[in-house]
Amino acid sequence: MKSLEEQIRDARKKVYSITPIRQGGRIVALTFRMEGIVGGGSRRKIFYQIIAMLDDWPEKLPRVFFTYPPDNQIRHKNIYHPHSHPMLKYNLPELCWGGNEDRWSRVPLQRRTILMFLEFLEYVLNNENPRNPAR
Repeated sequence: MKSLEEQIRDARKKVYSITPIRQGGRIVALTFRMEGIVGGGSRRKIFYQIIAMLDDWPEKLPRVFFTYPPDNQIRHKNIYHPHSHPMLKYNLPELCWGGNEDRWSRVPLQRRTILMFLEFLEYVLNNENPRNPAR
């Protein structure tokens, strides 16, 4: 399995803006922009600014928070109103992974990469679940 640094380099081919956030020399989160639908019935595209927390990486999908757009402009059914995280100064809207967490757990550990995480996230941001209770 490639190192996290190598996985991030590979992921830049898909998401050029991906940047690691370090704490004590260790990569603890990623920040990047990704396109998705506005949601709430609209298929119009917007860019989301994201912080992905790698707390339990790669055992679990990262907790994904949104710094843009602001909460009052988010309509996507898979994005909760603001939640907290110990590393964040402010509460931010958070992604609801829904059944994707179960799908992730069935992927062999050695195949769980940053690129695969980005593909999961891209799918959710472009295919909201209208029955999701997040919004």
